[in-house]
Amino acid sequence: MGNKVGNQAFGHVANGLNAATLSLSCMACGQIQWQVGDYTVGGNTVSTKAGLWRECVTIGDAETCQTTDFDSRDSSYERNIKAMRALMIIGILDVFTSLIFNAMSLCCPSRRRFGYTAGAGCAFSAGLFFMIVMAIFVNDIKDDRLSYGSAFGLDIGAWILIWISCGFQIAARMKLRDESTCN
Repeated sequence: MGNKVGNQAFGHVANGLNAATLSLSCMACGQIQWQVGDYTVGGNTVSTKAGLWRECVTIGDAETCQTTDFDSRDSSYERNIKAMRALMIIGILDVFTSLIFNAMSLCCPSRRRFGYTAGAGCAFSAGLFFMIVMAIFVNDIKDDRLSYGSAFGLDIGAWILIWISCGFQIAARMKLRDESTCN
């Protein structure tokens, strides 16, 4: 027999990647580090950090944080932040669903084909949502005076990992097809 890697090995790798992606995406969604920076206003150094839910400004030693709640007027900035929040949450739910489908594939041999296919579909859509969040942020939200923060990097990491996971789930599904045609 040759040196074969079974579909379950691909499935286990995909589940590990799904778990890592779930962690990264949850951290990215909750952090106030999407954009950070320092600039000078009236001789005072102002440090700013902003996320999807809160913004903090530090002048000297005093830090003031506020939630990014919006009033009744609906500006383009507000609509974009709301869209980013929604897409991040939907992406996180897709990652979790992909993890469940993939785990089902590993536990229930009779459901492997469906589990790997559905898991790959959820993983692909989660990556797409994370990518759209990045595009909205870069094109419409990012203040040119500020730098990208760690949460933006976490979103990039989540996007890349979930699409790699999608590839492993597709490989596991293809391996099932190959094993069934050989028997």
